[in-house]
Amino acid sequence: MHRLGRAASHLLTLVLAIAIGCVALVVLAAGTLAWRLTQGPLEITALAIRIVPLVAPGLTADHVTLALEHPDGERVLRLTVIDGQRPAEADQPAQTIRRASVAIAVSPLFTGHIAPEDISADGVRLHLARSLTGKSRPAGAPGADVQQMLSHLHHVAITDTQIWVADGALGQSWQVRDVAADLRRRDDGSIAGHAQVTAGIGAVSTTVTADGSYSAGGTQLEVTATPVSPAALARAVPQLAALQALDADVALRGSATLGPDLQVVRATVHAEAGPGVAQLPSKGGNTSPAPFQAMSLDAAGTPSQITLRALQLVLRSPSGAAPTTLGLSGNADRANGHFTAHLAVDMDHAEFADLPSLWPEGVGGNARAWLTENITAGTAHDAHFTFTLTGDETGDNVALTEAGGTLTGDDVTTWWLRPVPPLEHGHTVVTWQNPDTLLIAGITARQGTLNATNGSVKIVGLTVKDQVATINTDIGGPLADLLTLLRNPRLKLLSTHPVPFTAPLGTIAAHLAINLPLDSKVSVDQVQIHANGQLANVHLGSIVAGRDLDRGQLALDVTNDGLSISGPAQLDHMPGKMAVDMDFRTGPPSQVLQHAAVTLRIAPRDAKAAGIGVIGLDAGTMSTTVDYSERRDGGATIRLSGDLRDAGFTSPIGWSKTAGTPGNFNGQALLQNGKLVGLEGLHAEAPNLSIQARSDMVNGKPAVVHLERADIGRSSATGTITLPQHNDDPYRVVLSGPRLDLEGRLTSQNAPAVSDQPPPASSQPGTPYAVDLRFQQVILGPGHALSAVALNASGAGSRIANARLTTGGAEKVQADLVTQGSSRKVWATAADLGLLLRNTDLAGEVTGGALVLDGAFDDRLPNSPFSGTVELGGFSVRGAPVVGKVLQGMTLYGLVDALRGPGLVFDRLHAPFHLDGSVLDLDDARAYSSSLGVTATGRMDFGHKQIDLKGTIVPAYFFNSLPGRVPLLGRLFSPEKGGGVFAATFGLKGKIDDPSVSLNPLSALTPGFTRRLFNLFD
Repeated sequence: MHRLGRAASHLLTLVLAIAIGCVALVVLAAGTLAWRLTQGPLEITALAIRIVPLVAPGLTADHVTLALEHPDGERVLRLTVIDGQRPAEADQPAQTIRRASVAIAVSPLFTGHIAPEDISADGVRLHLARSLTGKSRPAGAPGADVQQMLSHLHHVAITDTQIWVADGALGQSWQVRDVAADLRRRDDGSIAGHAQVTAGIGAVSTTVTADGSYSAGGTQLEVTATPVSPAALARAVPQLAALQALDADVALRGSATLGPDLQVVRATVHAEAGPGVAQLPSKGGNTSPAPFQAMSLDAAGTPSQITLRALQLVLRSPSGAAPTTLGLSGNADRANGHFTAHLAVDMDHAEFADLPSLWPEGVGGNARAWLTENITAGTAHDAHFTFTLTGDETGDNVALTEAGGTLTGDDVTTWWLRPVPPLEHGHTVVTWQNPDTLLIAGITARQGTLNATNGSVKIVGLTVKDQVATINTDIGGPLADLLTLLRNPRLKLLSTHPVPFTAPLGTIAAHLAINLPLDSKVSVDQVQIHANGQLANVHLGSIVAGRDLDRGQLALDVTNDGLSISGPAQLDHMPGKMAVDMDFRTGPPSQVLQHAAVTLRIAPRDAKAAGIGVIGLDAGTMSTTVDYSERRDGGATIRLSGDLRDAGFTSPIGWSKTAGTPGNFNGQALLQNGKLVGLEGLHAEAPNLSIQARSDMVNGKPAVVHLERADIGRSSATGTITLPQHNDDPYRVVLSGPRLDLEGRLTSQNAPAVSDQPPPASSQPGTPYAVDLRFQQVILGPGHALSAVALNASGAGSRIANARLTTGGAEKVQADLVTQGSSRKVWATAADLGLLLRNTDLAGEVTGGALVLDGAFDDRLPNSPFSGTVELGGFSVRGAPVVGKVLQGMTLYGLVDALRGPGLVFDRLHAPFHLDGSVLDLDDARAYSSSLGVTATGRMDFGHKQIDLKGTIVPAYFFNSLPGRVPLLGRLFSPEKGGGVFAATFGLKGKIDDPSVSLNPLSALTPGFTRRLFNLFD
């Protein structure tokens, strides 16, 4: 428009120059022409040909006329020029005018003033030049002051005019064509007009239409321009390269109010564009394309204030989703050399996946980079943000002083620290709290099977170079999945510091806080992480000594510096408390990296359920603490301690303790790089209990346990237990001492339950062992003990392969067991069986007797039955109630009295037997002396405590048995081996302690060869 105004000024100058020349001619001949003009128009072409070039050098005209007119009663002198031209010169093209007309008021001429009232021009072809400095001039046009001349001007009309400009500043030509303008002065002195031009450069052109009015109070203008592409204009004019940012056809409409000095008082503008592409600022001074479907702008302003009513942009979605509509509105005020701008931005919706294309790279710093890279899915909608900018009116020192607004996101996927799994299907509300802070709150999402609620991401530092995000969220779900998250190598938490347990189960409700610098190259060392919460129904495998933790209700706390877990739980079904601490910080070799402590209150039922019932806990509870510490140098210590005051024990090893009496135990295991290198300080103290032990280690395993002191009840021993180092190595036990208390462990009530079915055969031989025991005294019961006992035995599992037992007391026992092929041979002697039985508290009815036992185990059969023979000489039986019943039934009262007194004396016992499990079979066992003989055949079932025996009793055995010894005829007198001529048969059946006794009294009176006849009635 500025250039167009200058072109119009040059056109008027040219027309006035012609008019001035003509008027000068008229003034000289005014008197002469006055009369002539009253007669009609005067042709003055011949005269103008000579005079006009003097006024406008080089200008000629084909026809020039002069006429006196009086429109509206006023006289005017109208000069008309037809086909005026200035020929082309060396550096200037031709200038032409098809028709030009100027009406000049007559009255001012007599005072020497020229006052044009009407000017019209048609078919003007004007060529202008614009210098390198930007100043324009018509080729060869003289300068003139036309201000005074225009004071009487009432009408200007220009039609079919074209202007070419040789623009030295741009280095190329541009044109204004189809110029049409009509200006009229109203009766009140104001001027109204209409103009239309088509301006173009290269292949780019636009048609501008202007309507306006001028008065003493100001000027009103309304302008429209047909669509033109700023990018195309920039391509045509390289100096306008900034316009390349908008590649779309833009149509403009605007208005302006100008003051008396033609300065803008108020202006409005409306623009519409699209579809097209906007080039938005990007990193490194580059641009990134932003395709849009439509754009519109409505703005108004004054020199001190600009109001952006609406800037609306409809953007195409790069992902093919529905278009996004952005709206911008606001105002800017200028005062005292400063400006303040208030802006509001609205967005209907957008896909987060489109953010990298929609959000300019140069806006938002690292916050923009982090959000566009890490929020990869979901929809943002209902966005409304407001901003306040301040700065100098020159546009320098612009600062964002206020910011606010919200945005809602649905089904959002957020990566917070790749490759850690993202938060998915999230819902959130984004709030711009102030220029420095952006809050993403109300996050609900899922991370795998974990639920995130009450989440937020707070980004601070938007006004400075570097930004920091603080992430907070509540997490709930399976414990195993949270630990999997914390084990992610990207976090360098549990991946670098493994937790000391396996197979975690349970649920968690925790709060997760993360402080994250928004840098694309952020390292995990810059990330601060803190998770704390409650774990419910927790199971942790192998947390202490291979035992599992269950039913945990634990508190969890994890940071970059360490981890802590504590709370009540059950260890292998035993209730207690646990605490696990891990230190993730760097430190010296002595730094404790892991520490775990478990405190248990163990009741009798808990001990049995945990498989440690062997300790004999039968009342109260004992408190036990297991403490584990691991150092950075690879060393670790396991400390075991306990308080036995509230516990009662009845131990199978002969020791007991009542609840309320003091007691404790402790010890520690030393490890290096996961291998056991020592057991030391093993100690237990209680009434009648004192144990001290340690262990030698080989290749990370206990090799030899040294019992430095073992006082248990009445037992006292020292020795070693050598543990196997290879699969085939045996346990080797070497113990010695003054006493070994076995009281109560050989009685029948401690015998294991007996099954009617033989045990299944096993292909596993069991754990091999070798035992060497030497005790000065072995206590077997009250007042019953063996002296100088030595036992050497070896075997596997419950099978004794080889053994030798000797005692040094009066009983003089020696027993040997030797494996031979598929059987094990047993040979044993005792100098005094009665003493041996009394010392072992097995029977008190036998006195004396030299024992010889010879037998064998048949290991080919599942139960390894034992068969053999017992020989016993010179012994007596006293007080046996079952024998008394038999003798009494035979009315052998003298023998009964002997049984009650000094006892029945036998010279010899010969008893073949077969023992299968708990069942003893006797085959023609016999015992005899000169006064009595006894035979027995049958079975004794010790497991079920049943007896079923039959036999004979032969009184006066020596004389009664003599006929039975006669060759050939002896079987007639004594059919039983060891029987006599006269003998009574008996039977024992029922309970071993109190069997039923049956006698055949007739058999006692019959000779031997007829005795079996009477047995038919038994």
